[in-house]
Amino acid sequence: MIRMVCITGRNRMAGYKGMREKIVFLILLFTGGVSMPNAALSDWSVPIGVVFEHNFYSQFGLSASVANRTVLGGHPQVTLSATTSRIGVIAGYNLLKKENWTLTAAWHFRPGTYVDPFAGLDFGVTHFDRENEELFKKLQNTALLFNLRVGIGATVWEGRLRPVLDGGIAFVQSSTVFPLFFGAKLCYDVMKGGVK
Repeated sequence: MIRMVCITGRNRMAGYKGMREKIVFLILLFTGGVSMPNAALSDWSVPIGVVFEHNFYSQFGLSASVANRTVLGGHPQVTLSATTSRIGVIAGYNLLKKENWTLTAAWHFRPGTYVDPFAGLDFGVTHFDRENEELFKKLQNTALLFNLRVGIGATVWEGRLRPVLDGGIAFVQSSTVFPLFFGAKLCYDVMKGGVK
């Protein structure tokens, strides 16, 4: 029985030794002691920012994008954005409370440069609240979004700040989605990767 306790004690110590090595590796990884993951992180570009978009209703929201300069030279970029017209409703110039959620796959022609034109496709969903059922009962309050989006962006302030102007055509129209839209975006790149 004493021998069993000793074996169990040794196994526990061996387990602690393996855990200790993993903890040391994680400390080195996060403090920069391991150079390969840091180099891989520097390839990422993750702009996060605020969005204004107008498609008959003025909408404001948030946007987050991701790109990696090792994937096709950083040309493809994926953006997730959510916008709402509720700010305009509060201010009194929008009638409907409407939200858009979009996923954009875009091709940036000059990624990370001072002037960066792009083109992409939006896929998403739009929804508005029916507050007056008699007035809005014939309107479909949820619809799919499928848009062509083109625009131009810039990279300023040491590659961190990214103002963008864009616009496009909605291929699928509904009761609250009109054929043309335009917008502006101001993003801050939290990773600063992919800047040339």
